[in-house]
Amino acid sequence: MHKCKTPFSGVWNDHIHHSFKVLLVLCVGLIVGCHEAGGLGSDGAEAQSIAESVAANASPGRIAASLDGDVITLAEVDESIKLPLYDLERARFDLRAMELRRLLQMKSTPEHLEVFLQPPLPPRIELPQSTIPVDGLTNAPVTLSVFCSFQSIHCVRQQEIWQQLRDQYGQLLRWQAFDYPLEIHRYGRIAANAARCAGDQQQYWSYFRSLFSFYDDLSDSRYRLLARQMALDEDRFDKCLQDLKFREQIEADISVGEHLGLSNVPVVFINGLYVSGPQPLQEYQRWIDWELNRQGIRQAGNLNNTELEPKSSDAADGEESAQQDDQPLEDSDSELPDASMDGRRLMAASGTIEISRDWLLVQLEQQEQLATRFHSAEHEVEGFRLMRLESVSDMEFFQVLGLQDNDVLLRVGDEWLHEGQNPLWDSLSHLVDEPGSVSLMYFRNGLPQHVMVEVR
Repeated sequence: MHKCKTPFSGVWNDHIHHSFKVLLVLCVGLIVGCHEAGGLGSDGAEAQSIAESVAANASPGRIAASLDGDVITLAEVDESIKLPLYDLERARFDLRAMELRRLLQMKSTPEHLEVFLQPPLPPRIELPQSTIPVDGLTNAPVTLSVFCSFQSIHCVRQQEIWQQLRDQYGQLLRWQAFDYPLEIHRYGRIAANAARCAGDQQQYWSYFRSLFSFYDDLSDSRYRLLARQMALDEDRFDKCLQDLKFREQIEADISVGEHLGLSNVPVVFINGLYVSGPQPLQEYQRWIDWELNRQGIRQAGNLNNTELEPKSSDAADGEESAQQDDQPLEDSDSELPDASMDGRRLMAASGTIEISRDWLLVQLEQQEQLATRFHSAEHEVEGFRLMRLESVSDMEFFQVLGLQDNDVLLRVGDEWLHEGQNPLWDSLSHLVDEPGSVSLMYFRNGLPQHVMVEVR
């Protein structure tokens, strides 16, 4: 595809919010319907055109209504609905961007193309101080305030992107969390309390990242197992868990989100700038760089001179879009295609499981017993059969790594795991000597899974 330059980053990677498009169309239909019927509150006399009315009321200082001489301004009306209004404005931009892309594709490829269509600036919201310990320096120039739920698959899938931001910006970023389990998240509040209990022992963010790896297995036994592998004081953690020690703080966070009108997660505020829903890396980079540039810290690298690319589908809201790479492996595929994986895009990790070095040392002493749980599977790679786990449900080592009976191990780091080699033990032993992380990939029910294992 021909590549051109655009003066604003990621214009062509923005996510189309379907629900807001529908709402926009409904709003327009309501206005038109009222106009045809004689206008809102009209006595049937001919009113101004819709265009003239919109223009006349565009100023926030304009009067929206008057009740016995007491006026209500447009600014007062807009104050409590800033975020929905921005969502509508963003939906309009997304529609225009989609249509502009279509029109450009119909024309011959130009030698030079400039695109001046830009997304609207998000509203800046002043948030209360989080009651969760922050991650990062107190004087970092950019603060990311994250509203999430440990039971949200969309929050899970943002973990890899947020880790890329940590790697890219380092100490320029400061992270603070707000608990915002939705009504459908039955275990969200208890999981939030468990993470805060870990924070009570200065391990909130390690626990935060690990717990997202088990969003579909939130239980007291899982919470305690994570605490044990992080070498937390188990009695203290268990009492905190049973007492629901942080119930009031969690409910306070939920109240903040409800007051803002948040209806989904994740929502991130970048120095207060509103970024809603799961987003690609470029969307976060755009506003982080915007804030850095605004403070004169460094030139914003993602605001200008960005290559024009087709719109990415990575940020789609629907489960079906988010799972586009999760195609089951058919039993008839005995030989894995493209076994070398050269040139293939590695699926994003669903989370990071953090374990303590001391815990791992104890587990590796049982290596011989652990190795007996690996059995030959049907599929082959590099001329060897892959390995399937059996009878591991009662073994803490496999539970901590999130592995279950019948999981088929694929890769540890850059190496395949099969009958000819099992790099798991060497990789973990290396992390005992030099703490760091390694990736673990496996099949579960025919679907690929990917987690990072980090040793502290």
